[in-house]
Amino acid sequence: MRSLQAVALTAAGVMLALTIRAGVEANFAHTDTPIEMLIYTQSSPDVRTVMQEVERVAFRTGEGKNLKVAYDDKVSWPFEWYFRDWTGKNFYGSGTPANDAPMVIVGTEGEHEAKVKPGLGDRYIGTKYKLRWWFPEDYKDANDWVKAMGGSLNPTQKATFLDAVRATLQPSGLNRLWRYFIYRETFNPLGSTDFYLYVRKDLVSGLWASAADGTAATPGTVDEDKYAAKTKVLNATQTVGGPGAGDAQFAEPKSIAIGPEFLTEAERERLGAFARTSEVA
Repeated sequence: MRSLQAVALTAAGVMLALTIRAGVEANFAHTDTPIEMLIYTQSSPDVRTVMQEVERVAFRTGEGKNLKVAYDDKVSWPFEWYFRDWTGKNFYGSGTPANDAPMVIVGTEGEHEAKVKPGLGDRYIGTKYKLRWWFPEDYKDANDWVKAMGGSLNPTQKATFLDAVRATLQPSGLNRLWRYFIYRETFNPLGSTDFYLYVRKDLVSGLWASAADGTAATPGTVDEDKYAAKTKVLNATQTVGGPGAGDAQFAEPKSIAIGPEFLTEAERERLGAFARTSEVA
C-alpha cells in the first residue's frame, strides 16, 4: 500500500513540476512566440516592430499622429487598436491605398498585397513581416508527423498510426522529441500569416540625407536620384548553413553582428557563432 502511495506521490510531483515549467515558459519565457502548444495563435512581435518604425517616421517628419498611414482589412486587427489615437490613420479595406500615404500596410491573404503593389510603383520600399503565427500543426496528420520525426514516405503512401509510432521511436524521432521538450525546438517552422510595410523612398533615405547636405525634401515627392545614388548592391561571396534546426541551420534568423560573426534566431532563442572558417563555434 505504501509503495503505491509513494508511486502516486512521485507521479504527482513530476506532473506538478512539468505543469509549473510549462506555465512559466508560456507566461514569461515565450509570451509572444507560439512554440508552446498552449498557445494556438499569437500576434507576432513584428507588429510592434512596425509600430516603432511608424512612430520613428512620424517623429522625424514632425507629423506625429497626423502622419497618414494606410492599412487594409487583412491587418486591421490588431493595427486598428494600435492606431486608435492616430488622426492620420487611413483604412482602405479591400481596395487600394491613397496615393499620398507615406506609409502603407497591406496583408498577403487573398493575394491583396500582389494587387496593391503595382499601384505603389517604384515609389516605395517594402519589407515583409509576420502578422500572426501559430504552433506548427504537424501532429494532426500521420503523414506530417512521420516527416516531422525524420521519417520518409513514398509520394503516394498514406501513413498509418503504426507508421507514426515507428517514426517516433526511431533515433531521429526521439532526438527531436527530446529537443522540443528541453529547448522547445519545434519540428517545423511556425505557421504564419504575413504582411508588408511599404515606406515611401524619400522617407527611407532621401529625407534623412537632406538634413546632412542642407537640401530640403519636398513633401509628397520622391527623391529618386538620391535614393539611387545611395543604393549599393552586394553579392554574397560565401553562403553558410541553411534552414533547419541543426548546426549552422536556422528556422527564423534575425539580426547579425559582425566582429566575431553572430546570428540570432528569435523562434528558438538560439545564438550561433561563426568563425572565419564558416564553422559553428
